[in-house]
Amino acid sequence: MKKVARGLALTVVALFSLVPIQAAPAAAFVGTLDVEPEDGGVRIEGYDHRLTATLTVEAPDTAEGKTINFDTDGQGATVEETCDILATGSCSVTVSESSADGEVRAWVADDLPAETPCGVPNPLAPETEDCDSTEGVDAAAEGGVKPEPDDTDVVGVEFAPGTLNVEPEESGASPGGPVELIATVMSTETPARPLVANVDAEILADGPNADQVPDAADMECDTDPATGGCPLSYTAGAASGVDEVQGWVDLNDDPGADPPTGDETGTGFEGDASEGPDEGTEPGDDTEPDDTDVVLVNLSASQQLILSPASATKPLGAQSALTATVTTGATPNSGVAVAGQVLPGGPHAGTTATCSTGANGQCTLNYTGPNPGTDKFRATVDADGNGLPNEADSTEDVGVAGGTEEPDTTAVAQITWGVPEPPDDDNCDAAKQRVKKLKKKLKKAKKALKKAKANGDEDRIAKKKKKVKKLKKKLKKAKQRKRTACA
Repeated sequence: MKKVARGLALTVVALFSLVPIQAAPAAAFVGTLDVEPEDGGVRIEGYDHRLTATLTVEAPDTAEGKTINFDTDGQGATVEETCDILATGSCSVTVSESSADGEVRAWVADDLPAETPCGVPNPLAPETEDCDSTEGVDAAAEGGVKPEPDDTDVVGVEFAPGTLNVEPEESGASPGGPVELIATVMSTETPARPLVANVDAEILADGPNADQVPDAADMECDTDPATGGCPLSYTAGAASGVDEVQGWVDLNDDPGADPPTGDETGTGFEGDASEGPDEGTEPGDDTEPDDTDVVLVNLSASQQLILSPASATKPLGAQSALTATVTTGATPNSGVAVAGQVLPGGPHAGTTATCSTGANGQCTLNYTGPNPGTDKFRATVDADGNGLPNEADSTEDVGVAGGTEEPDTTAVAQITWGVPEPPDDDNCDAAKQRVKKLKKKLKKAKKALKKAKANGDEDRIAKKKKKVKKLKKKLKKAKQRKRTACA
């Protein structure tokens, strides 16, 4: 009997060993995934955008080594990018306009025997998905099937064409002092939108502060998504002179880019290397405006006088209204006497004007121009207080550096005064035409008033009456001018 029982037991064991044992599927990962920036503004076209995934788990599980999948094309069928969480709890991927524009979905790859596209149940664990396919960019408003936060996150990525502008175009600063510039990147759309970009800048070779950071950009900043602007600043050395500063959008955010020689990554120069400070007369390889801009910084420990506008057209009998600005470096000089005089050859040769600068370092030089023609007006800081620009740099001209090194305390502006009034015969003809046109308008307005009265439209009647009255006044004045011009 014992032998029979023993035989049956061995048979059962043998049969059981022939049945395959199916392993229980591994449990889906449980944790919290956060991808940043959530929706950090619109990027400039061609700019690589970095997404950082941060994973939080509860002990004894660890985040390190977990794989994060990214669906960047919005199709949900494939995984375009992945990164493995580092010991810091985070990892990053870089997406470009060609790989992502819209929603980017990220999720933790489950430790299941097979990966499936986002939104498709895993055949080995039908109750789970690799990601929450219903989650949106705003998880609070578009929460998914799982309570937020979960192991899925969706962020927005958008790109737009844009341009770079660095301001001010020309500024002053003191040697040894701070230089402050502002870079702004805006879209070329209407209306324009602020864009997110990394901006680099280099002080070019001829400036006293050239190449402050060898083998790298001298300055860089990231634009504010809300304004599109960011500061570019440096501290000037002790030498005077003019720094030519070139800024450009650093498309792949590599701090080693150098505009004169190109980009050390081998992808080519990101900006327009041949651009000058005046895009209007010295355009570079690309049509301006583009993703490069050049500005000038005058570094001087001595006073500087600037006249603006440098060139203007005024009607006869008007005031010159030239603004004199006196600074030392970037500091306005108040209480400075400024004297100016029209140079020989102009219709108002010898005419003088004086003023004294206020707290902003500015004052207005005024003289009247009753005669037609073009004046060149030279102004200088009036060191001896005699009301004449006898301390002037006599070789300086409009827009041309003078005999002394610029910047200095002399400036020249040009004013073109209006042409004489046309002959009386022309005035008479013009006055006749004016009367004729007003008569036609008045006739048309009276006809419209008559029609409004016929329709009993009180609002329209009031408007048409007002228009007729106004045209009658204009016609009366026009007839008076005609009598005078044609006398």
